[in-house]
Amino acid sequence: MEVNMKKIILGLLSGLLAASMLLTSCGETAKTTGDTTKNPAMTQAAAADKTAGSKGEKVLKIGSSYIYASNDPHKDWNGWELVKLGVGETLFTLDANYKLVGNLVESYMNVDPQTWVIQLKSGLKFSNGNPVTAKKVVASLQRTIELNPEAAALKGTEFQVEENEFSMKTPEPNATALNALADPHFIICDVTDTSEIATKPICTGPYMIDKFEPEKTMELVPNKNYWNGTPKLSRIVNKAVGKSTTLGLAVESGDVDLAQVDTDTADRLSSNPDFTVTRTPSSRVYMIYANPTKLPDPKVREGLFRAINREEIAKDLLKGGIETIYSPFAPNLPFALKENESVGFDAAKSKALADETKAGGNKVALKFYERLNIPKIATQLQAQFTKAGWSVEAIQHENSKYLNKGDFDLGMYGMVTLRIGDPYDYLSSVFGTNGTANFNKYSNTEVDALLKQMKSEFDATKRDEMARKILKLALADNLHYYIGNVKIDLAYKKNVKNLDISPFEYRIVTVNTDIE
Repeated sequence: MEVNMKKIILGLLSGLLAASMLLTSCGETAKTTGDTTKNPAMTQAAAADKTAGSKGEKVLKIGSSYIYASNDPHKDWNGWELVKLGVGETLFTLDANYKLVGNLVESYMNVDPQTWVIQLKSGLKFSNGNPVTAKKVVASLQRTIELNPEAAALKGTEFQVEENEFSMKTPEPNATALNALADPHFIICDVTDTSEIATKPICTGPYMIDKFEPEKTMELVPNKNYWNGTPKLSRIVNKAVGKSTTLGLAVESGDVDLAQVDTDTADRLSSNPDFTVTRTPSSRVYMIYANPTKLPDPKVREGLFRAINREEIAKDLLKGGIETIYSPFAPNLPFALKENESVGFDAAKSKALADETKAGGNKVALKFYERLNIPKIATQLQAQFTKAGWSVEAIQHENSKYLNKGDFDLGMYGMVTLRIGDPYDYLSSVFGTNGTANFNKYSNTEVDALLKQMKSEFDATKRDEMARKILKLALADNLHYYIGNVKIDLAYKKNVKNLDISPFEYRIVTVNTDIE
């Protein structure tokens, strides 16, 4: 019996999305390369490109804002990049409507609210030629659960293996247990020998890692043992270029074939006939965390949030580069909040609260990091706060680790909110007392109780109602503010074909990706 997961029909999905990050992941804490006017990674990778493409080979050059320091697929957010680049795969994936579908799985059955039986496809092989067995799949899943805090949803799960299938039993009813397996953290790898897993993990995707220089370059070659077709490219070179503006220049100069760029660069390149530029809505949000330790007065937090003009940022500043939202999800979704259900722009009330609390003159630190349009938004936010009578200093950091450390008054962040096709994952990680993305230590007993109910509730309508209740309770405390859903601006050469772009941002290169 197939598990029924609700369809989420997004009017915002049409195709291409991307690779947010071709070059980021959901938690954007990776090190960037800084000023790319003098970027050794570009120079080094250019030399590699010259060698790789010298015999008429099809070499796809991808520009990224960073390369991770490790390729261990089960740690940090490394799995996202490996799935995105076609190195690894998960048991399940999501279609364009966020419906769960089997990937390495032939069939699956929900035995009871805690137990699932999963049968693997036959003939699967890892890139080293070893067969993909149920025993090895379970070993890979268990390694993720052991090493990655983001796998907490399946902590305590018991597995049993029988030939080419396995069963998994969760400690309590878990409506999204199978959805969790679509998350790239659960990328399937051969973990029999992990001596080289941080550099060259053995996975099941159409490409495999040939060369890796931490934080600089990663080179991929076809996986001759791939189970689902023949890879079209001879080599993929993924290299750290740097800032989003420099990524655009790298595409334009021919140094890379493909990159995610900022809004201004996308607008400029869209008139160049040699390139394709796509703008596609995603489920990534630009948001702000407020730190209750640094900003304990709820009136101060409300006053600051009411100074924010979402429409001005979306339409005037970013020229439609984001869609305004009022909760973590697009307003047309059944579990999202509408405009009249959250704190909105009110300059007069913001000014009045600044005067009432006498906090307008107390300098507030708004921390942000270099990632596409975030610096531009931070600058605009500072101007909006100032206009409403608040003293806010925008401070740029290399990455978003200030959130993990709790070192912020207001902290900007970009995060994918529907990475497994269901809102529970995001709600529990951000608003749950022990959530992995609960950077401001938010805690609400009523919210925790609703999250517990939602986890075990299989009825889609009831889950939607619970999600909305959670959002209304949590956002009423003015500790989280949502600006907009990111639209991914992807620029690439006209001859690059068959990219697979998803609204959850962890697919782009497939076996059919080609250069014509």
